[in-house]
Amino acid sequence: MRAAVRKTMFEHFGVYRSEDQMSKGLDEVRQLKRRCADVFIHSKGRVFNQALIYALELDGMMAVAEVIAMGALARKESRGSHARTDYTKRDDENFLFHTMAYLRDGTVEIEYETVRLGKFPVKERAY
Repeated sequence: MRAAVRKTMFEHFGVYRSEDQMSKGLDEVRQLKRRCADVFIHSKGRVFNQALIYALELDGMMAVAEVIAMGALARKESRGSHARTDYTKRDDENFLFHTMAYLRDGTVEIEYETVRLGKFPVKERAY
C-alpha cells in the first residue's frame, strides 16, 4: 500500500502536472484510502508493535496524499515548484492566499486564508 501511494503521488502530482492527470491521481488516492480501511493488524503486542506503527503511518500518508491532491487541483496556476502545464502563469490576483485543509465529519474540506504581506513586495522568482 505504501508503495502504491508513493507511485500514485509521483506519477500524478510531480512538479509538472495538469488537471486531467491530477484528477485521475485523486481518484486513485481515494481508492487506496478505501482499501486502507481494510488493513488488519495481526500483532496485538503492546510494546514496539511495528505493525501498528506501519498502519498508523499508512493512515497518515493517505490523509496527507488526499490533502496534497485536493489543494493542487484547486490551485489553477503555476507558482514555485507547483508547475501546471494547463495554467503556466502565476496568478496573484486569484491565488495569493494560503490553502488550508480541514477534516470535517470524515471529509477533507479546502479553504483559503489571506496572505499577510510584510514589507517586501510580492514578486515572481526569477532564476
